Amino acid sequence: MGDRILQEGVETFLEQERKRFEDVKGFLDANSESSARSRNLIVVLAVASVLTAMGVLNSMQSSWMVERFENLRNSQDEYLKKYVGACPIPANYPSKAAYDIEYDLYQRRYLAFMGAASGALVDNRYFIHVPFFGLAFDANDLGFLAGVGLVSVLLLLSFSSGTELENLRLSFKETQRLQCFREFYRLAAMRQVLTIPPLPGRTVRRLEKWLAKPVYFLPAGAYLWVLVHDLGTYGVGRSLDSGKTNILITSEFFFLAAILALALMCFVRSRNLDRTWQEGWLVYNDQNLVPASRIAPPPNLQPTTSWPG
Repeated sequence: MGDRILQEGVETFLEQERKRFEDVKGFLDANSESSARSRNLIVVLAVASVLTAMGVLNSMQSSWMVERFENLRNSQDEYLKKYVGACPIPANYPSKAAYDIEYDLYQRRYLAFMGAASGALVDNRYFIHVPFFGLAFDANDLGFLAGVGLVSVLLLLSFSSGTELENLRLSFKETQRLQCFREFYRLAAMRQVLTIPPLPGRTVRRLEKWLAKPVYFLPAGAYLWVLVHDLGTYGVGRSLDSGKTNILITSEFFFLAAILALALMCFVRSRNLDRTWQEGWLVYNDQNLVPASRIAPPPNLQPTTSWPG
């Protein structure tokens, strides 16, 4: 009789533990997916911001490529001599025929090198190449296309971060009700990357908390550079097409405002996520929330009959 009751108690206890594990795993998977989705969007946002800044850098009037090309136009420049050699001087040759042959070879080297440099200048300064997709567009369209892309990614990130925050709050609430909060908190905190929740034995420094926060404002900084550059070259744009230039500048102001608003929204939600983890840490340290079944054996495990001997 005692063995049967003990066996039933063990089976009941194991079933409760299995149910607790399933509850923790379900909430853990949901939070891991939402966290990974936000993390992937942040990576896309950072890459798009860097590509936007590179597009502006290559199209600047004082870019490295422009300065290099200006030096190549001077036949006596030491930079040019490293690639095509020094320009022949008649006094260094015994006859005019020998000089003409060497000068003709120098001209061919110079024209070939300048042609390649000019092609590289046009290809990199006036066109923006998109990696992975093999696309290219005019540098004057960078403001509009970058604005659409950055606003789209930030909008998706704002939705994703909002869902991540709601999932975490709901998971904390439900795991407390199901008495498996501590297990869920530890496993969920171990899977975080950009957020560093408190854990037993972990020291979280203030710098580490704020180190990843500026990533939300990278698009605003990159796009502000686009706007400042286009305002500085406004005269060049008007000489090409005044109507398109005015539309472009107006849209850039609109996109910059939208990027700033969305970046601020994502930043606030990130801070709310940190506060939610901090509140969870306070609950985690509250020993009163530990269920009695985790401290002492369940009542069904206590034998109703005395053991032999």
